[in-house]
Amino acid sequence: MIQHRAGIRIFNLATIASILLALFAALPVRADIVIDWPEIVVASDGVNPVNGFADIFITLTGADLISPPSIDAFNLRFDVVSGVGLTFSTPQNAVVNPLFPNANFFAPGSYPSTTVEAANDGTGVALANGKGLIRAPFTAPGNGQTYTISINTQDTQLSYQGNAFNFVASGGSVTVQAVPEPAAIFGMGVVALVSAAGAVATRRRKLVRQ
Repeated sequence: MIQHRAGIRIFNLATIASILLALFAALPVRADIVIDWPEIVVASDGVNPVNGFADIFITLTGADLISPPSIDAFNLRFDVVSGVGLTFSTPQNAVVNPLFPNANFFAPGSYPSTTVEAANDGTGVALANGKGLIRAPFTAPGNGQTYTISINTQDTQLSYQGNAFNFVASGGSVTVQAVPEPAAIFGMGVVALVSAAGAVATRRRKLVRQ
């Protein structure tokens, strides 16, 4: 009787294990797609606003690099999480190596962020490493500061026929570096030279008096 119960217990454990393995094997596990915001540096005169853009690309790793999935739609949202004054204008289709050469864009959002919804016409296309999703134009004050940009994973999605893929999102930043205009630099140089000349003249007068 004891041996019989032990046999039943072993059989049950083996059955449960085989069922779990079958379930996991059936799941479309893909976490090898990476979407990231690059580190961007733009120069300004310290006064006037500056314009720039970020090109958002797909990076494939692991299994997806070997066997890329197809995709027919994507949503993409990015937020400014630190820094004041940076605003996004209407997103554009990717200029470099676009995933969808003729993407249809739907209703860009108006947060202190932006949401991009895009879809391909017709059937899906296969992902490839380095494919471009969008170009995101922005405007920032010229006073020099760093803005932290986050990709919102709840509103970002890559899908094919309504089935979403797992992905990894990586934020980045926009840094505005205030660089004085040449005329301003020349003016500062003149002031410095005049100050230095005045200091030398004062020193000479003191020496003569001695």
